[in-house]
Amino acid sequence: LNQISVAGHPLVTEDMGLIGRGTSQLEWSVDYSEGRESEEGSTSATLSKGLSNRVDLFITFNHVWKAADGSTGLADSSVGAKALFFEGPFLFGVKGEIILPTGDAVSGLGSGRLSQAVTFIGDYPLGWGNLIINLGLAHNKYRFETDADVKRKFVRKYSVAVTKPMSEALTFLMDAGVEDSIVRSERYQGFLILGLASQHSSNLEFDFGIKLPFELSGEYVQVGVGFTRRFD
Repeated sequence: LNQISVAGHPLVTEDMGLIGRGTSQLEWSVDYSEGRESEEGSTSATLSKGLSNRVDLFITFNHVWKAADGSTGLADSSVGAKALFFEGPFLFGVKGEIILPTGDAVSGLGSGRLSQAVTFIGDYPLGWGNLIINLGLAHNKYRFETDADVKRKFVRKYSVAVTKPMSEALTFLMDAGVEDSIVRSERYQGFLILGLASQHSSNLEFDFGIKLPFELSGEYVQVGVGFTRRFD
C-alpha cells in the first residue's frame, strides 16, 4: 500500500477544512477496483476531533476485504493532526501522520514498521468553487529486507483538486495527481477522480467517486462510496 496522506473521500487531495473545536466527525468509505487480472476491495473509517478551530486530530483504520493475492484483514492504520497556519486570500496548512503497523506484514497488508507522512496544503477560494493543491512526502520503513529491496523508502505526491457547488446540497469534485510508485522498478502512478458530494444536513454528507489511472503498470477502474457524520 502507498503510505501517503489520504483526504476526505472520494478525494485524494486534502483540503483545509477543519471541523472546529469540540466537534467530532466519523468518515466511512468503501472502495472497489477491478483491473485486467485482479480485483481489490477495502473499507476505511476515520474518527476526527476538533482540538481547536485551527487543529484537528484523527485516527484512521483500514480493512482489506478483497486483494489480488487473496490476503484480507486489517491493514496499516494512522494517527495524526491537521493544522491551519495561514488564513488570508488563501489557506495554508499541514497534515502530519504516523503510520501504525497494524497490518500483517507477512500477508502484505502492512509494512511491519512505523512510518511517517506529511502533506502541505494550499486551499484557494474562487468565485465559483475551490482550488486545492497538495505536496506530500511519505517516509516508509519495512520489517522485511525483501520489501525494502524492492519498495521505495520515500514516496512523493503532487495533486490538484477542484470543488464546485452545483446547488445548496450537491458539489462536483475533480482530483488529479501523480505520485511515485511504491515499487522501485516503476516510475510513478497518476490518477483522475470524478465525484459528487451530497449534503443532506449540516452534519451528514454522502459521496460517490470514480478513480481512473493516467499511467500505471496495470490498468484499473476504482469506484467508491462514503458518508461523513459530524457530532457537535
